[in-house]
Amino acid sequence: MEPPSVLATVCASSLGGPVAIGVLTPFRNTLTITAQEPSIGGQALRARLRQQGLGQLYRGWLGPTAAASVQFSCVGPVYFAAAQHLGSAGGVTFAAAVEALVVYAAETRNVQLAHNASGTGGKVSVHSYSRPIGPGFTLFFSRILIA
Repeated sequence: MEPPSVLATVCASSLGGPVAIGVLTPFRNTLTITAQEPSIGGQALRARLRQQGLGQLYRGWLGPTAAASVQFSCVGPVYFAAAQHLGSAGGVTFAAAVEALVVYAAETRNVQLAHNASGTGGKVSVHSYSRPIGPGFTLFFSRILIA
């Protein structure tokens, strides 16, 4: 299998990845709210989000969107480079580890900011972007590896 062209990689990383992750931020944040309050109905959720404004839906979007540029540009080339030396399974495992290290902090912080802004439960401390590993990292890596 041939690696994609440099132009295709640059386009996907600078446009496709960040746009997809940025657009999906409201869905991630809504899932955070509903995970904390499983009994909340659709109308109550819409009313709360309308009251809190559009900013609530996009809270914490910048970190995952910026990390997506690196994530979408490096995972493919990292896989191809690692697979040459480690075989297909080794390439997948190594690429999954790199992807997890790149996006864990940003995605964890996004969920924590959404939780703190939701007003449900107590506030949690917010994960630093400079710490690529933290609680739940092994499960996060496993999810990427399996996917």
